[in-house]
Amino acid sequence: MVVYGKDPISGYGMDEISVLGETVVHEFSTDKINNYAIHPEEVGINTGRYEELAAMSNLRDEAVRFVQVLAGVGHKVCIDFTCLNAGAILYLAGKCDNLQQGVEISRDTIERKLALDKLQQWVSIQGSTGNHGIARLEKLLKKAGLHNYWS
Repeated sequence: MVVYGKDPISGYGMDEISVLGETVVHEFSTDKINNYAIHPEEVGINTGRYEELAAMSNLRDEAVRFVQVLAGVGHKVCIDFTCLNAGAILYLAGKCDNLQQGVEISRDTIERKLALDKLQQWVSIQGSTGNHGIARLEKLLKKAGLHNYWS
């Protein structure tokens, strides 16, 4: 699947499926190419605004927003964006029959705390530096207002 998402207001484009407006899709299979467009509303997502999705001023703020999105806290447009693009991956991997089901599975994964749990699991097995990664994640969670997340 090759995608080009659009924001009709700013004119910006992206190489992801857009929650801001139409996305042009070229979906490849073994015997054909399907060309179509996706609109967020078609898969149960409200259209957002560029300002709600745009990169933040620094990486620390981005990291906070990232864990908040995985926790399903605030940043609704970013959560929708994440669910939409993760849903496409699930669809392409054959884990569901269509994009809307993929979005629903992704949203359920966030709501059941499984996305942030997976991040914690991933961090805990990275590197051989003891628990430094987990300590950094816990510090980030605290900064994000999620210090009691696993309590």
